[in-house]
Amino acid sequence: MNKQKLQELGFMERLSIKTPSGGDASEAYFFDENWNYTTKENAVHIIIQEYKDGIMINENFLEKNVSTQTPTKCKM
Repeated sequence: MNKQKLQELGFMERLSIKTPSGGDASEAYFFDENWNYTTKENAVHIIIQEYKDGIMINENFLEKNVSTQTPTKCKM
């Protein structure tokens, strides 16, 4: 599935703002407990990719605590 379709379905968000790693944009992808695409509200796993000039410079993996709805960074 392409990025435009993922965004239309609410499975991905793109932000064109400065990122913590010095990028100029970020993309967040939302997954359920089985790693299937889902909406932000139903996500358990989140992958955030940071970009600078169209090149990915950082990638973070988060898991949302189901009881508190708070995302926490996974240690890889």
